[in-house]
Amino acid sequence: MERNPVLMGFFLFYINNEVMSTVSYYTAEGLKKLREELDYLKNVMRPKASQDIADARDKGDLSENAEYDAAKEAQGMLEMRIAKLEEIHSNARLIDETHLDVSKVLVLSKVKIKNQTNGMEVIYTLVAESEADLKTGKISVTSPIGKGLLGKSVGDIANSAMNSTFGRTINTSMTIFLVLLAIFIFGGESIRGFAFALLIGIVVGTYSSLFIATPVYVDMAKKDKDAKND
Repeated sequence: MERNPVLMGFFLFYINNEVMSTVSYYTAEGLKKLREELDYLKNVMRPKASQDIADARDKGDLSENAEYDAAKEAQGMLEMRIAKLEEIHSNARLIDETHLDVSKVLVLSKVKIKNQTNGMEVIYTLVAESEADLKTGKISVTSPIGKGLLGKSVGDIANSAMNSTFGRTINTSMTIFLVLLAIFIFGGESIRGFAFALLIGIVVGTYSSLFIATPVYVDMAKKDKDAKND
């Protein structure tokens, strides 16, 4: 099947803009940790990876040098991690806690949730995805529960918001699915295998988010609460 370069260009442009337009909000501590990790990878691990490749190259024939291949692969993974962190850092925004609207649930809000069925209460703090830590009660604003709580006020029932999060998750997944499906149909043979793998990943990831991750998340929170009470 002949490729349509205009259509392909549109979808690739759409994907790139979706990825690059993601803005994350950080606390001062979270942003500091992000910068420290990025500096460590660039100033310590990157020179080390280059040195590992040089050492492996000195050991002989590169065509049968497993150590050289492993060092090159490790360098590639490192550069991918650095590129990802640089992208996150460029889109990171520092939160000014003095200007937050405390009447509604926002990033950095500390929220007490009460289950109206069993009376269980759980306290969460909404943070950026990279700062999320369930053990300390910090959940990501991009998680299903976090999205369901955003914008709520004291006394609001969040159940409807939780349910609407499922709809937003499906809409987002379907949008990406259709883009990948178009790439699979109109793209060349060399990219179809990769696009098909991504399609399967979207389906599995959506199912996991809706029917596995959220119930497990709530169950873990309940166990943590019971352990603290004991």
